[in-house]
Parts: sequence; C-alpha cells; structure tokens
Amino acid sequence: MREVAQELNIDHSMVVWHFKQIGKVKKLDKWVPHELTKNQKSHFEMFSFILSNNDEAFLNRILTCNEKWILYDNRDNGRPPAQWLDREAPKHFRKPNSHPKRVMVSVWWFAAGLLHYSFLNPGETITSEMYVQQIDEMHLKLQYLQLALVNRRGPILLHDNT
Repeated sequence: MREVAQELNIDHSMVVWHFKQIGKVKKLDKWVPHELTKNQKSHFEMFSFILSNNDEAFLNRILTCNEKWILYDNRDNGRPPAQWLDREAPKHFRKPNSHPKRVMVSVWWFAAGLLHYSFLNPGETITSEMYVQQIDEMHLKLQYLQLALVNRRGPILLHDNT
C-alpha cells in the first residue's frame, strides 16, 4: 500500500480509505491473542506482588532467566505478511509445516538491564549441565558488572515459575 501511495503520489491514508470503500479488510497472516491466558495472568499477579514490596534493594537483587523457542521459516513463497481481501470470502492458506524449524534463546536480565543472551543450536534445548554452566557465567558477569550485588547479600535467582 505504501508503494501504491508513493506511485500515485498520494497519502497512505487515502489508499487505505479507498480499499475500505470497496469492501476490503486487512488480514494478517498470523493469529494475535486478545486476552491474557491463565498462565499470563498468574505471571502478572506475581510481578505485581513483587513490585508492591516497594523495596528497591530487594528488586535490584533479582536476576531472572527464561528460555523461548523462536520459530523461523525461510521459505520465500512471495506472499506478503498481510493482504487486503473481500469481507465475504476469506482466503484459505495451506497448513504450515507441522514440524517448524525452531531455535531456543536463553535470556538473562536484572534491574540494570540485559545481562546475557545466547542462541542454542537449532532443535537443542537447555539441559541441567548447560543451565549450571550459564549460572556460573552469569555469576562471573555480575562480578564484573555489579560487584556490589555479588559481595553483599547476593543475587536472587528468579527463574520461570519457581
């Protein structure tokens, strides 16, 4: 649409308006949730409880880690991420591969910001040995970045739901 607006030398909003006038709606190629899941709500409640403590020294000691699978798809099928379609006739796309390619990222952060992140090999997941190794690496990084945190009462490790 931006290319159309540029080609016609008109504002982008005018192109959107004309598409809407002829009954087109913008459909994204992915599902976006609009409500929090029960798990997301429990995380929010836990975070609210921690913040209600209002003890800055306590909050500055929290070190947290989480892992996330990142799906990636390198196919070039020429389809844009969003399309303008008729309201009455939704376009059906073929089912995605039931075994998508994915890679896990491990992220560590604390009150001062991001401490470390690492991408594992495709399909590889965190093992107990790898987790212990990452904890040791984070302790060394904290000694360099936040020595006072390590020397005093020590960091508080908050991991996932534990």
